[in-house]
Amino acid sequence: MTAASDLDVHFERTIRAKNIASLLRIVASLPSETHWVASELEHADVRVLMNADTDSCGDIVDSWLAAVQMQFTKFGCDLGPRPI
Repeated sequence: MTAASDLDVHFERTIRAKNIASLLRIVASLPSETHWVASELEHADVRVLMNADTDSCGDIVDSWLAAVQMQFTKFGCDLGPRPI
């Protein structure tokens, strides 16, 4: 049997893995932040969390973002980066 504290540690790590994968993927879509994301991905603790993301949350973020962009495009609104 697994102790409650062990479940909490596993649950916390799972949530952290999903959060970091999702956040890094969405931030990576911002051209001004690609270098920052790349530097974060070099950290061992970030790589461990990314590997623990068994649900591929970054891929889910990509599909959601693509769906949102497609819907906005249907109404004539481009969500892409704007030139400065």
